[in-house]
Amino acid sequence: MLYWLILARAFNPDSYGFVQYTITLATLVAILAQPIGQHVFARYIGKYRQEPEVRPALLTNLLAVLGAVFTASLIIAVPILAFFGELNLGVLVVFAGISLFYAYWGLANGMLYAGRLTLAYLASNLLQLAATFALINLLGIQSPLLALLIYGCSYLPALALLQRFLPLPLAFHPALIARETIKDILNFSWPVWISHIAYTVGAALPILLLNYFIDKAAVGVFSLALTLSALFGVVSIGLSTQLMPTIAGAPRHKHLALLKQTLLLLLVISALMLLIYLPLVRFVVPLVFGAEYLTSLATYGLLTAVAIANCVNGLLAAVQIGGGHVRIEAGSRIVNLAVTAGLGWLLVPQIGVEGAAAALLAGVIAAILINTYVVRRRVKSRNETA
Repeated sequence: MLYWLILARAFNPDSYGFVQYTITLATLVAILAQPIGQHVFARYIGKYRQEPEVRPALLTNLLAVLGAVFTASLIIAVPILAFFGELNLGVLVVFAGISLFYAYWGLANGMLYAGRLTLAYLASNLLQLAATFALINLLGIQSPLLALLIYGCSYLPALALLQRFLPLPLAFHPALIARETIKDILNFSWPVWISHIAYTVGAALPILLLNYFIDKAAVGVFSLALTLSALFGVVSIGLSTQLMPTIAGAPRHKHLALLKQTLLLLLVISALMLLIYLPLVRFVVPLVFGAEYLTSLATYGLLTAVAIANCVNGLLAAVQIGGGHVRIEAGSRIVNLAVTAGLGWLLVPQIGVEGAAAALLAGVIAAILINTYVVRRRVKSRNETA
């Protein structure tokens, strides 16, 4: 969050919007490679963590799948981006950085090296902040491409140092590549891909639509307002982190009571924060970032509602996942995407940034309704059985 605020302080909305839009494109290029590293690596390495004799073959096949997906992503994306005039060095560097970081993330997560994950995350973010502040803010090199290169390359020094002094067991033996193992990896991957695609495209849609129908300055204004509203998500992270393992370990008849208690606490805290945030935001934005970034109070209100709704939906999703209902949570993401896309296409050309915020909110509300219905149906079914 701090990185985005530093950039917004240094750039005008058009340049800031270009950086946000380019990173959005890079995340879409990485839409298949990222979950392979983040989730599939973690699952397989974790499953066979206590069987070191299996690890070389398993890791070889995982790296083969990741390499194939990485290459295929470039082969597909580069011509498309070039055709639409969107191909630049920043997209490629950020794509490579994201893919590499999440491959390390999944490997370290599977090996239960939480300390190394924390070091990798903190070191890369500190380097990102330091380089951005020194080069862009202090020296005044206001280059969007430089910001993108910093963003994409900041992972590399941290991962290189960690691998040098605290190496993970990396090995690739082409002779160990097995068709059946790769088939099993791909069979596990496709539901992960569907869920990740729905989430990533849903998050990217407002930025894509604003760029298509309006311009990159609108992307910049929207992105800053969205970043500021993310403050409300901090509350959800702590509550969701506590709720999911609690749900998983609690008797089923206590799930709904735990959820209601957590939701009530979330809404009370968010309401208190909202009373402070809304009166201040239209004063702080022009003072800190410039009048060009100022947008309507309705937009700030809608995006704050999005953040709070995401918190609520995150808690409902925690109940679904903690209870073993992963597919339902993935289905709610797909509905979220469909609603956001449909309303965004209608509203953004008419009312711009406010339309993007309203579409985003409608999508999250649709997901909440689905998750709420499923949770209530499960409780009702359980009570009837009892």
